[in-house]
Amino acid sequence: MANNMVKTMVGLIVVLGGVTCAQAAEPTAPKHVRLLAIGNSFSGNATHYLPNIVEAGGDQLTLKTGGSKFSAALTELHDAWWNSIARAMAS
Repeated sequence: MANNMVKTMVGLIVVLGGVTCAQAAEPTAPKHVRLLAIGNSFSGNATHYLPNIVEAGGDQLTLKTGGSKFSAALTELHDAWWNSIARAMAS
């Protein structure tokens, strides 16, 4: 799980770093970055500095984080889907 968090953070840094470097090399119109982070405290930790990074690049950020209730609803939906697949395969 920690390995996935590291990969996610590195991915965000690479993507946002590329956006920032591209803007430094060639000025463009500001972009509006929208991000939905669903998870637990790790998603909050991974996006802690993101508003400052995006703002430093001259862009605007809309960040929405889904808490444990949202995550639990997705887990229930996922489980129901897998259970329906298992029932279909069993018959």
